[in-house]
Amino acid sequence: MKTVEFTYDPLALVRIVLQRHVEEYIQGKFYKAKQFACYEYLSKLSDESLENLLREYTRRHNLEFITLENWKQDGELIFEIIFEQEVYRQLEIDFKKRGFGATGLGVLDVGNNVFYDCEFVQHWSTIQHIVEKSYRDMRRH
Repeated sequence: MKTVEFTYDPLALVRIVLQRHVEEYIQGKFYKAKQFACYEYLSKLSDESLENLLREYTRRHNLEFITLENWKQDGELIFEIIFEQEVYRQLEIDFKKRGFGATGLGVLDVGNNVFYDCEFVQHWSTIQHIVEKSYRDMRRH
């Protein structure tokens, strides 16, 4: 049997897995803000940040090493961690504010930095919902 020797960059392989995850499981299946935020996050992800992300992945799942044997599951589980990252969450909010959310409209709760999608002419009822849910302690003067 012939063998071929080669070298590879493990971080590059993980980046390919993450890119494929977005292409196969997010693009076209969610609102555009999620898709755009994923691509933006990956394009700006430094090697150091990726290494930290992978350390967290191995810690959470009690792994000694990452083989990518089941790369689809690895991609999904790594993205669960990415979706928790403040940098990612802010990217998604920024894209929603630019009209790429589920409806293209919404209300930003600046105090909690949460974007609420809403339909046309539902802004006021969305604001009321936010106040009732998150700001009950506010008293009328």
